Amino acid sequence: EAAEAVLRELVDARLLTSYEEPATPGHAPARRVEIVHESLLTMWPRLVRWRTQDEGGAQLRDQLRQAAHLWDEKGRSGDLLWTGTAYREYALWRERYDAPLTAVEAAYAAAMTAKARRTKRIAVALVALGFLVLAGVAAAIAVSRQQAVRSARQAEASQLLAMGQAALASDPTEALAYATASL
Repeated sequence: EAAEAVLRELVDARLLTSYEEPATPGHAPARRVEIVHESLLTMWPRLVRWRTQDEGGAQLRDQLRQAAHLWDEKGRSGDLLWTGTAYREYALWRERYDAPLTAVEAAYAAAMTAKARRTKRIAVALVALGFLVLAGVAAAIAVSRQQAVRSARQAEASQLLAMGQAALASDPTEALAYATASL
């Protein structure tokens, strides 16, 4: 009610005009309001803020329209799809802007989204593969180390047994100690 009162005041002051737009197939008649006096565009803080916020969205929409038509003209090549920062800016804009896109723009957006998902899946798969390779290398190192330790122990046991065999003739107790240690 307060907004309608303000609009009535601005229409009465001839700063805005208000009219009824006729119905179109699939759409009901709509009431439109247009700015008549340019000073409102620069002097009304809220309107200035709305226009500033909308300028970025309008610029991105124009860029999207141009990119989509170029993509369509060039045979819908995946090389022309927005990726990285450009795609992230589009995704953020699309969260705020829910108006319908043209068929070409919608196809372009769907192709960008599909490519972003594929890229993300590939990145996740590569990270998982990297972890698997690291786990495999770590397992191979652990097995190799275990075999080296076992070989060193066997060599030491053989050496102790040889020393025990050499001491058997002169000191059987010492030979028994070497034999026990070799086990």
